[in-house]
Amino acid sequence: MKLTLLLLLTLSLNTAIACSCGRVSIFKNFKKSDTVFKGKVIEVKEIKTTEQTTAGNAAEYRRYEFTFEVLNRYKGLKSKEPVTITTTGSGSDCGNYFDLGESYIVYAYNWDTMLTRQFIDKTTDEFLTTNLCTRTKKVKSWTVFESLVLDII
Repeated sequence: MKLTLLLLLTLSLNTAIACSCGRVSIFKNFKKSDTVFKGKVIEVKEIKTTEQTTAGNAAEYRRYEFTFEVLNRYKGLKSKEPVTITTTGSGSDCGNYFDLGESYIVYAYNWDTMLTRQFIDKTTDEFLTTNLCTRTKKVKSWTVFESLVLDII
């Protein structure tokens, strides 16, 4: 009985911490995003630093910077200069990981808080980020419709 209760408690805690989001329409996600574009990943950088947590402990803060060659601008970009998106690269933190050389439709927003839960209340310089709860996705044959809608709105 105790083992079953412990197992259920552990599973429910993992579920509460994991990334969970509902479906969002193209229009709603477009409206909520600061920047929307189609781009090809041309550089991936992993960044690790040691930071102080809210509790005052030292911890590793890992994130990824993905640089995109902009193929189409839909919202927020004035030019086709390369764009850098910063995420945790981890599904459990709701961060996207982008594969080098692949193309994506990216719904991004400006953010000025560190991305990991243990640093959530620590501010930093503003950067562009995205997460698994946006419509950000790898470009495939079936994303043509989404690209057409984005061209129109």
